[in-house]
Amino acid sequence: MLNLEQIRFCAIECEMQRVGPASVYDMCRAYSFAMGFNNNPITTDFVCDLGKLVEPTKNFYGFRTTPVYFGDSTNQAVPANNVENALVSLIHYGQNLSAEEGYIEFEKIHPFNDGNGRVGAILYNIWNGTLEKPQQPPEYPNDFRPSDEDYYSRKV
Repeated sequence: MLNLEQIRFCAIECEMQRVGPASVYDMCRAYSFAMGFNNNPITTDFVCDLGKLVEPTKNFYGFRTTPVYFGDSTNQAVPANNVENALVSLIHYGQNLSAEEGYIEFEKIHPFNDGNGRVGAILYNIWNGTLEKPQQPPEYPNDFRPSDEDYYSRKV
């Protein structure tokens, strides 16, 4: 069961993402799911489940299959056919990243049709160890772009 601070965090995150009040319910469900994960290792299935909980209709089929742009709408995310490999790389290599760096790398991947910022905010708090007392993730720069040299293209 979420406390008021966690519910407030979900409401603020939904407001920042400019989604309607009904999305707060879905965000709370996803946050509660993350709370019940009990420090188990993060997997692509776990991330996919968070995406489906945050946006049950738009992410019904899981990871996106189309290109997406984020930030100032000129930043193209990792190509759709490389989303799962990119997440595997982030999970594997991300153990050496700070919560902020992991959050930014997740946002570069942008694995879902919608709800990436909300899922990223939950992951940020997992990586930061602040699920109990959530913190808003840092604002990410509008000018970052995944490069061909990024570790996303590597297979684990």
